[in-house]
Amino acid sequence: MYSYRVTKYNPKYRNKDDRYMANEWTSISDFNNGELNSKYMLYESAYIKAIYKFMDLNCIEE
Repeated sequence: MYSYRVTKYNPKYRNKDDRYMANEWTSISDFNNGELNSKYMLYESAYIKAIYKFMDLNCIEE
């Protein structure tokens, strides 16, 4: 069985406890309303597309 990890975060910025240490947004609470629709939703849509692609590659139906 395979496992996948989909993330926008560069692994080189994680510490030994796997905590992300770079100074960039990490959650929806880091955005104000104007930025939310343009940046955050772009990444969220990409995550969903990636999940569907993995499902397709592994012949998993919805």
